Amino acid sequence: MLPMPVGDLHAISRELAETGRRVHVLWQEPETLLFVARGREYRSEFHINPSSEVMYMISGEMNLHYRDPDGKESIQVLKAGQAVYTAPLIPHSPRFPPDAFLLVQERRRRPGEQGVHESPGVERSEIVLAVAGADEADRQSQLGGDREHD
Repeated sequence: MLPMPVGDLHAISRELAETGRRVHVLWQEPETLLFVARGREYRSEFHINPSSEVMYMISGEMNLHYRDPDGKESIQVLKAGQAVYTAPLIPHSPRFPPDAFLLVQERRRRPGEQGVHESPGVERSEIVLAVAGADEADRQSQLGGDREHD
């Protein structure tokens, strides 16, 4: 029987605020990754996930910028206690301050799977793909074992 871990989201949020860390991974399984993210005022890049993503605003408020297939940018405001579903391959950019906390659930990257990050001023056809293995290794080294929300 698998263990059934329980995470105290408010306690985890307090711990992130006190330590200055950005992410706390609750668990990772082959098909699931669940983590709490603390906001950062400097984030503005868009990214695309190969799978769906569910975000739940624990505290604070987030402006979730996203683009439709024609490239039109819109903003969905997510307030504490609200959740949003992001379908696969939707360019999005979660923007929230360091005193706000978000629970994120997505499918863990598969070996060799790539994630897409868009940079300002770069045409979609020029987007550089980051190999998931290298991207994950870089995140792990930056965060001391925790996964940075992309």
